[in-house]
Amino acid sequence: MIALIPLLLSLGLADSLPVAGGAPPPPPAAAPVKVVTSLTTYASIAREIVGDHGIVSSIAVGDENPHYVQPKPSFVPTLAQADLFV
Repeated sequence: MIALIPLLLSLGLADSLPVAGGAPPPPPAAAPVKVVTSLTTYASIAREIVGDHGIVSSIAVGDENPHYVQPKPSFVPTLAQADLFV
């Protein structure tokens, strides 16, 4: 074990060594959930549900008629990065 400590230090893994009498390290924070909605109304509802645990965006903007939202190439990366689409 003593011989491994310099190796772990050089690899940056010294934090993973057990500490005598210490509590285990806290789990890493979860990444925020990325939600994309089709309409601003759905985005408002999703923001209330998600709270501080995620990021919500909407494809339609403002008072745009939801029946006439034109598909755009810029929507592709937005949707590809989403964890959830509403």
